[in-house]
Amino acid sequence: MTFPRRVFLLLAVCCLAGLPSTVRAAPPWSAPQDLSAPHLFASDPAIAFAGDGTALAAWRWQDGIREQAHGGEAAAARAPGAAAFGAERRLSPAGRVGRPLMYGRSRTVLGLVRPVGSNRDPRSQLRVAFGRADGSFGGSRLIVARPRIAPPRLAGNARGDLAFAWFEDRGTSNDRVHVSLRRAGGSFGSPILIAQERVRSVSVAVGTRGDVLVAWDARGVVRTRVKAVGRASFGPVETIRSEDAFFADLRTALTANGRAYVAWGAQLRTEGGDTGPVFFHAAVRPAGGSRFRAAQLLDRLGAERAANPLELAIVGGGSAAVVAWTGYDGSTNRVRVAETDAAGRFGGPLDVSPPGTDAVLSDLAAGAGGQRLAVWTATSATQRRQVQAAFAAPGATFGPPELVSANEEADTGGAAFDPRTAVPTVLWVNRAAGSTQPLTDIRTFAQAAARTGFSAR
Repeated sequence: MTFPRRVFLLLAVCCLAGLPSTVRAAPPWSAPQDLSAPHLFASDPAIAFAGDGTALAAWRWQDGIREQAHGGEAAAARAPGAAAFGAERRLSPAGRVGRPLMYGRSRTVLGLVRPVGSNRDPRSQLRVAFGRADGSFGGSRLIVARPRIAPPRLAGNARGDLAFAWFEDRGTSNDRVHVSLRRAGGSFGSPILIAQERVRSVSVAVGTRGDVLVAWDARGVVRTRVKAVGRASFGPVETIRSEDAFFADLRTALTANGRAYVAWGAQLRTEGGDTGPVFFHAAVRPAGGSRFRAAQLLDRLGAERAANPLELAIVGGGSAAVVAWTGYDGSTNRVRVAETDAAGRFGGPLDVSPPGTDAVLSDLAAGAGGQRLAVWTATSATQRRQVQAAFAAPGATFGPPELVSANEEADTGGAAFDPRTAVPTVLWVNRAAGSTQPLTDIRTFAQAAARTGFSAR
């Protein structure tokens, strides 16, 4: 099993430093709740809400190192209206990619990659597992078995229309982008070949009506294909005009009226160690339009900076969108957001993380009523590692930074809104105060908190 490099770096930081501070999170966020048993490592936190208000949190865990390493995946659910998550349960089947995808009142589906911990194995399989929002799943079903499947993306809508997209990394100009579709109540169909060229990443979105958008990085340019609802096949390939988009980390979305968004952060990285500038872009195809406009350049960072993921969310179930990314103010990383106007054009960036604090975006969420929440990990000379957030009420700009976790070794917050109450919950991983060497003393938890004491709507 493999775990993100960031988690192992976090262990090294803890081993070299003294005991973390015991400063706690502040209102309007609830006190953090431990969702998991203590582990040596915890990673990849993901949270989602079902239509009935059930929250499902999932994460990976590992105990032991080297030959003694063993781990798995776990989940915990919070019932509608409950104040706390229920007991931790082992998540089976294993191999989750991305967050659980909810549809209907209480249904969920997981995208899976086998072998677990590998996405470019010559024996690669893509599978799905259907279950309920309480974290109970049936056996997995095979979608495709192909060698060297690069990181796949699963998307869907509230009705249960689903799309699973991936590309086969053949290491040449003969990579292949595929998508498998499922209409609500049906089964996944045979893979559809979308493109055949040199590919570095892929993203997919499913609209409220059932439209499907696939986007991919074709060695420095972003291309798309769209399947309109009621059409038997995908439309032609379209190349979006933009600055260089090498190694683009793509996000896609489709709105209820058919407007399409593609957003990404990109940076050229060569095998010789050279790097290019970082570009953050967003492109829009108007509702009823046949082509994407030229991409808007949201931000540009120097080649000495590293590209961190950009996130995209549709606001309030309408046609507006918000993007968030990690920028730089000349001294520290700053989390920035940009939002669309009525025509779907993004305005200028707004810094939402505080000056003087190094902040790296971890997630962005939007509620059905128009609420938005940006979440990041913050560090500074007086701060260990803390999950912070900025909230925006419907029709309002983002407010000041809020403290979500303790000032300990908290990291990688994921966020989602309850569709019934519009209250957001954040899930993260944290190494608690007093957790230091030896390895047997290290205790890492999955933790969660909800935003309380405010008018959700």
